[in-house]
Amino acid sequence: MPMPPMPSTRRAALALGLSAALASAHAQDSAENSAQNSAQNSSVLVLGKRASLADAPTTAAPGSSAVLDRADALARGQPDFATWLGSLPGVQPNRGEPGQSLPTLRGIGTATSGNLLGTQQATTGLYLEDLPLTSPFAFVGTPDLTGFALARVEVLRGPQGVLYGSASLGGAINLVLAQPLPGVTHTSVQATVRAPRAGRLLLGAAVQHDRSLGRDDAGGGGAGGMLRLEAFAEGGGGSIHNLGTGQLDADRRQRHGLHLGWSRRLGNAASARLLLLHQQSQADDTAAASPDATQRRISTPSASWRRDQFSAARLELAGTPAPGLALTAVAGWTDQQTRSATDLSRSSGLLGTVLGPALGLGSLPALPLVQSRTNQPTRNRAGSLEVRLAGGQPGGPRWLAGLLLQHNRFGLHNTSRAPSGAAAWGPAGALLPGDEFGALQVLAGSSERAVFGEAVLPLADHLRLGLGARAHRTTLAYSSTLRFLGATSQGAPSTADQGVTPRISLQADIGTHSVYALVSRGWRVGGVNFDPPAFTRYRPDQLQNHEIGLQLRPAPGASIDLALFQMDWRDAQVSTLLTEPLPLIGVANVGQARSRGLEATARWPLGRNTQAGLRLAFTDAATRAAFVTAAGQPVASGARLPGTARWQGAADVTHRLPLPGGWAGQARLDLQAHSSRVFDISGLAAAPGRAEAGAGLTAQRGPWQWQLRLDNAGNVRNVAGAEVVDRPGLPPLTDRYLADPRRFTLTLRHDI
Repeated sequence: MPMPPMPSTRRAALALGLSAALASAHAQDSAENSAQNSAQNSSVLVLGKRASLADAPTTAAPGSSAVLDRADALARGQPDFATWLGSLPGVQPNRGEPGQSLPTLRGIGTATSGNLLGTQQATTGLYLEDLPLTSPFAFVGTPDLTGFALARVEVLRGPQGVLYGSASLGGAINLVLAQPLPGVTHTSVQATVRAPRAGRLLLGAAVQHDRSLGRDDAGGGGAGGMLRLEAFAEGGGGSIHNLGTGQLDADRRQRHGLHLGWSRRLGNAASARLLLLHQQSQADDTAAASPDATQRRISTPSASWRRDQFSAARLELAGTPAPGLALTAVAGWTDQQTRSATDLSRSSGLLGTVLGPALGLGSLPALPLVQSRTNQPTRNRAGSLEVRLAGGQPGGPRWLAGLLLQHNRFGLHNTSRAPSGAAAWGPAGALLPGDEFGALQVLAGSSERAVFGEAVLPLADHLRLGLGARAHRTTLAYSSTLRFLGATSQGAPSTADQGVTPRISLQADIGTHSVYALVSRGWRVGGVNFDPPAFTRYRPDQLQNHEIGLQLRPAPGASIDLALFQMDWRDAQVSTLLTEPLPLIGVANVGQARSRGLEATARWPLGRNTQAGLRLAFTDAATRAAFVTAAGQPVASGARLPGTARWQGAADVTHRLPLPGGWAGQARLDLQAHSSRVFDISGLAAAPGRAEAGAGLTAQRGPWQWQLRLDNAGNVRNVAGAEVVDRPGLPPLTDRYLADPRRFTLTLRHDI
């Protein structure tokens, strides 16, 4: 909405707020069989930091969890990360630009895209074998590591503050890489062709080599341990036509990566494991369709390309210093980088119609091209050290205690330019020196120190009490320089917070069945808005979870898991309009929300060679207090949180069958459905419900394996994600990300 002329100091402050809005707009057969056996017992599988060690059990506190294993991924044709997550109840993958999707658990989130998250930390924590990948600062990316051989993806729903800390407000997703078999030298090669109904072919190739480095009498695989080398590459795809650049299938993408793993037993009571991983990906243009969601088209005068890079190193030392004790130390380092050029012409080309009147200059002409580019890679580097000691005896108390030290370094340097903009604005062209619209440079650092512990205490036969807590202190410091419309502002704010996060649970075993109840709390780190001279701080937000669950084992190979929950979200961090002292865009603790629902998972054998699975979820996630969005739009109490369908479900049936020529086969049928969703907190972008079917046939004989997979058999057109840029005085701009069309995938694999 137009604003009256203001004094120069207030003009500068308004410019800073509008620039923040601008920035927010861009900102192996036996191994597989073992994984499959784990999946069949996923309800009793203890995940991540709670995994049982060889010589001493750790805590096994109950909670709602899910596992996607490697065998299941292979049966699905090794799709991308979002497709992996989309089949799980209570999980929303929220498709967007590659690497910018924000998965949410149980509806806890106010943004579905990293481009619109601003300075907030994401609400779902992402981990690589417990190594944290989620930055406390502006969102860098969600690396898709499905090109590597993942043993499983572990999803822990609900706040995981005790063991995982700030990044897991709504839950945690832990990626676990597959391990070589001890003492076995093995090589496999794989080729993939994906043919969509619309767009280009996607081609992929992967190679994996496991080698035993000598012999080891202790049974550890070799005197020098085991070595694994993995490499993959894929490229092609693309189905969005950019009418502005004239490029067909403009959103082509490439991805390649390399993984080196080494493990070795250090005697009979200790082991070491090293992981080195590097991945690069790129997208040639935006994957969004706009303004018509039924057409795979967009029109921008320049391409919005992106280059992402992710590297990680992880060293784990584990041992049993005494009977009943297990000591684990994990040192890790991650480096996430991205370079990009983003066309902002549609959203920022008309800002002169708002800025001109606000600065007393009258309406300024539209700018035909505005583009934001990274002068240096946006980068987040993190180093961490975690030490855990676990102990206990069968039938007695079990406990885990640990400490974490973590440091993050974040850097961002973007410049937005409007070529020939100064000439177009005439006398007001002084606001665009060198055609520069604005520039933002941020250097930031954080430090976290935490101690945590969890214990399970037997109260009586088949009755256990779980107690856990985490105490933390987190500090954040910023150094920022902002240039906007020829004015420069600088600042170096800092903030710190500390607290204790508790968890309590009670679990009873009834034969092979169990029932549990738990109360847990999660939090998300606070931060600072760059709104000189105030440098407004926003506090950590908190989430209280009440949950009861039932785990039934009615027959061999059969399982039924139910979870009923209610989560109250207080002081939720929301991108909103800060009204004091000026109407600026930032983050504030203005939100209250509640999410409650039911999750159900069942697996049942339908015969000797057939098994069926069913996953259902009902999630009612909505605001409980009215507030005002960054564009001045009121959001009423009861508004739905973005990205979450009230109803979602998935089912699969697998059947083993003999094939001619000595081939052994497996057929699989998949069904998925969900109800309607909104994709922004104000409800401006929405999508109806959908149902989708897929099928696959896998065959194996000796070292050869092939698979033919059909997905989205009905070619259902569906909006799988959206971004809404809504600014005062300008019409909202909505970019929609469409689900993949019908596609066939052929995969060939050979083991040597």
